[in-house]
Amino acid sequence: MRVIIVIMMVVFVVVGTSSGQEIILTSEKLINSAYQLQEIHEKVGIQSDIVTVEQIWDSYSPVEDPLVSGYSTEQVYDSYNYTLALKIISFLRTVNASYVTILGDADIVPPSYYAKLIFYEPFPTDFFYASPDYDLKPDFAVGRIPAGSEDEAEKVLGKINDWLSDIGSGNYVNAALIGMRIYAAPYSIERETIDDYEVWQGETAVKLLEDLGFTETFNTTIALQSDEEWTSVKQTFDEALSGGYGVVFHVGHGIPYALDSDDGGMYTTRYMNMLDKRRPLLPVVLSSGCSAAAFDEEIRDIYLPNWAPGLWSEFLLTNDAGGIAFVGFTGTTGSDYQFSESDGFVEVAGVKHADNILIKTLKNLPGNRLGDAFKAALEEVKSEENIKLNPSTEVEEWKLRVYLEAETKFLET
Repeated sequence: MRVIIVIMMVVFVVVGTSSGQEIILTSEKLINSAYQLQEIHEKVGIQSDIVTVEQIWDSYSPVEDPLVSGYSTEQVYDSYNYTLALKIISFLRTVNASYVTILGDADIVPPSYYAKLIFYEPFPTDFFYASPDYDLKPDFAVGRIPAGSEDEAEKVLGKINDWLSDIGSGNYVNAALIGMRIYAAPYSIERETIDDYEVWQGETAVKLLEDLGFTETFNTTIALQSDEEWTSVKQTFDEALSGGYGVVFHVGHGIPYALDSDDGGMYTTRYMNMLDKRRPLLPVVLSSGCSAAAFDEEIRDIYLPNWAPGLWSEFLLTNDAGGIAFVGFTGTTGSDYQFSESDGFVEVAGVKHADNILIKTLKNLPGNRLGDAFKAALEEVKSEENIKLNPSTEVEEWKLRVYLEAETKFLET
């Protein structure tokens, strides 16, 4: 499971609760949309400066490579402009800001790096734009709006304006929690499992949110795979992605164009393409599904069937229905749940890795911008799980991989 956070500068519950300087990082190809985005953000209290990759290319030199194993050369990905990525990092080392919003897909603004850690599968990460000094502590809240053209950007801008108008509906208090049955974490330190093959990890995540008081704060709809009703899971997705919800939380398998919906069934972008927005307010969607936050089909050959209208995280934002933001992972990811026994009952004692990032983001979200909530979650996980830049064991390498995979895609911070 890889985490990608799509940040649209989402203001949750309280619009404009804080103000901060923002860099809108884009290209001359999308400059008109960038000016419109700047105007929208300034209306909610964020003063923005627009900087283009063309300006950065002419004015900055590339910095040193990140100290992480990876596919860092253009010989690996002919379409990956690694030199531009290093120049962007060089520019960001000079910036005094709170937010960086990337307006553009991977072809327009390249990922900050392609890391190659455990499993040896390369995955894109924007994390080194958030931490340009490479110390693994995010200096900025970074989110990407993966628009590839002015037409796509215009559609996204329309969704942002609608979302800001809809926030007064009060529907942000509605949440959908979807828990699926998935495999045990491959690098679980204690290898805690309920049986020899898999755990009810999605349901465990929902139970943990209940223990943390989430269901007391939100009006929650819960769909669990143990009900053995795939239609209830699919119907929950259909309902929430048609509007009227503030949050959708999903723990299950993922692929670049779909999320886990039942044994062998996936909720694909084709299903989402059939939806219309029917109620005010589209949700912030969080999922630990593997590769659901992939955003680099312009660079990598990501398999998409001919009937799939696009990558999950991108289509979620550019479709009329869907969501206003996505927090997820760009590649293979996983979580590790700990359990304890008390008086004959099994309790959830804690969680690590992917779901830990998502749950901490949710905990920090009420009253804060999504970018701030995600940044705070990363800081907490880095400290709590002791994420290291130079891992010496497979477990440490796995922790670093999941941490770097986390990504935010959003329309509004």
